Amino acid sequence: MADIDSVDAKVSDMNAKLELVLTKIEELKSAASKELSAADAAKMVYAEAGNWVRMVNTITWTLGSIFLVGAIIATNVLTAQTSPWRGTVALWIIFLCLIWLLIDILYWVSIWTPRSILESVEKDFKNAALRLYTRQQMGYGNRVRFWVNVLTWVLPVVVGLFALIVGWADIKKSVGYIVGAIP
Repeated sequence: MADIDSVDAKVSDMNAKLELVLTKIEELKSAASKELSAADAAKMVYAEAGNWVRMVNTITWTLGSIFLVGAIIATNVLTAQTSPWRGTVALWIIFLCLIWLLIDILYWVSIWTPRSILESVEKDFKNAALRLYTRQQMGYGNRVRFWVNVLTWVLPVVVGLFALIVGWADIKKSVGYIVGAIP
């Protein structure tokens, strides 16, 4: 019987320790679910907004690199071939350039809010040298960013217009085949 009493005492002790652990877990969950302090929230928002800006920049430049190379190769094929596919290639170039332009503009618009959030958080920085996004909005930096964006929008327009001009006669034939095939 002494062994059973000893086991019961150990089980009771373990249950008490388990209750203590469960109570501590609930306290930690409760503390974690409380609202963040303003400083912690500002740090988190600043980090996320900065991540969004970096992601948009990466997507924009990667997209431009991929589409520009693809458009140059397709345009080379367009100018070198005399096949019946020439009109289709021209239509694809125009379509890809429109997608490129649309996505680039959508991401450019989506970056406005994070940049304004970054600037508002930076107003609380005591060291003005750390206000990176605020400095980018002032004077020369703002103009450079604007002209780089314009350049990234001009490229798909120029490539698409070139494809339209070079392939116009073949585009009319391709569209004629497509429209003629549709009852």
